[in-house]
Amino acid sequence: MRLVDSIVQAVKQVYDIDLTDIDFFIPFALHIDNMLVRIRQNVSVHNPLLHSIKAMSPIIYDIAVYISNLINHQEHVQLCEDEIAYIALHIGARIQDIYNRRGKLCAVLLCPQYYSYDHRQFDRLQSYFSDDLTIESVVTAPHELAGLKCDMILSTLPLTAEPPVVLISNFISSNDRQAISDVIHRLKAAREKERLISLLQTLIDADLFTPGADYADRESAIRTIGGQMCARGIVPQEFIESTLEREQISPTNFGMIAIPHPSDCRAARSAIAVSLLRKPLSWGTSSVRIIFMICVSKSDLSDFSDIFSYLPRVCSDYKTLEQLASASSYPDFIQILGGLCAE
Repeated sequence: MRLVDSIVQAVKQVYDIDLTDIDFFIPFALHIDNMLVRIRQNVSVHNPLLHSIKAMSPIIYDIAVYISNLINHQEHVQLCEDEIAYIALHIGARIQDIYNRRGKLCAVLLCPQYYSYDHRQFDRLQSYFSDDLTIESVVTAPHELAGLKCDMILSTLPLTAEPPVVLISNFISSNDRQAISDVIHRLKAAREKERLISLLQTLIDADLFTPGADYADRESAIRTIGGQMCARGIVPQEFIESTLEREQISPTNFGMIAIPHPSDCRAARSAIAVSLLRKPLSWGTSSVRIIFMICVSKSDLSDFSDIFSYLPRVCSDYKTLEQLASASSYPDFIQILGGLCAE
């Protein structure tokens, strides 16, 4: 329990992610206890989800790598990638729960007969979606919507309006709940995408953009790009060694891109250095075409996980990657990236 408590505090400090929920803490502590027993008895495990977790949930896997390093230092045991992936499953479930509660949407309920109904029906509606949605107002006629600002309208009668309208029955059915859930998901995804496009365009540094780059190997790339960041006063000198140490635990290649970064190193400001490689570079188990080296300031920790998760998704398609890798200038790269993110 002491070990897991220290892990929870460290993850909060480094990634700004809260793992204190009791529904996470106790099952995770039990898992870590059993894992330590396995390792000390030389019992190996196989995790069939390892490669899919690394490819599809890179930030979750990265946090698991960070946790494995903490366990290594405190318990003097070495975790294999299969065990790291099992830790990632616990972390992923908690992060998904946090994500579902983040950025609530605002709704207005239009119900002409509202005041003659049992209000508990609409209390149920609010309770179903309390993590994602707040019903700010209830109106009984369409003209009352004028001047009201919201993300969506829940209406018991057909209505054409902006923002999106979800037509629901007088008594909330399972179909109604599914329709509302679908709109919530779509609106949240669009909002998040817009935020990430703006964030990427702000953080990718023109002075750290290198087209046609050529490095001898992974270490050379990290030392060269990291040296540029150090020279500009963005990161301290230990940034490079910390990034190399993180690579030794588990390489940061995700398909045809690499996202090298340290496990815990504060930067003076957040920035992303981009190197477009003239020819593929061997990195972990794959050959990469683009290197995104990330450094994050303390004030931007909450954005780190989003960026880290988003970049592999944007660059997962070969055609998309080729468009980005062939950019000849910083403006071209930003324009292409913005267009791809907006699709």
